[in-house]
Amino acid sequence: MSEPNLAAQLSSLLENQHRFSSELKDLLQQEQQFLLENQTEPMAALIEQKEKLARQMAIAQNQLNQLAEQYNRAEPEHRLAKLIQAVDPTGHLSQQWESLLELAKACKALNETNGATINLKKRYAESGLAILRGQTEPRASNTYSKRGIESGKNNSSGRILNKA
Repeated sequence: MSEPNLAAQLSSLLENQHRFSSELKDLLQQEQQFLLENQTEPMAALIEQKEKLARQMAIAQNQLNQLAEQYNRAEPEHRLAKLIQAVDPTGHLSQQWESLLELAKACKALNETNGATINLKKRYAESGLAILRGQTEPRASNTYSKRGIESGKNNSSGRILNKA
């Protein structure tokens, strides 16, 4: 395959990945909004959309990786970047690549924020359930008397705080 054809193919694949990543970012922003507003009903459809998009992104990434492997014998994590540099005299592909990497970072940050929000909501729900079950004492919480002796349900030995 000639360099112009290869560059055009790479550009097309990078554009697809950019489009998929933009769609993912939009979905992650919707997810964030749903989480903040406690809207659970639309979440199932959103998760399904994210999974479908992730499959499409994986297919496109495999195509990019196969193309890079076919034309470049560098280390696997550097193949695509090196191929882009080799067939990109104008710098257009490099700009597409950098833009895609920035978009991926933004998606990663949104996904981590959403995951942290979900974990926080999960902990709140678990605490609420524990209270409803009558488990009002925290599991690992201990208190100490003025003399520094630990007192708690789980403590039968009465450890002293200032001794190792």
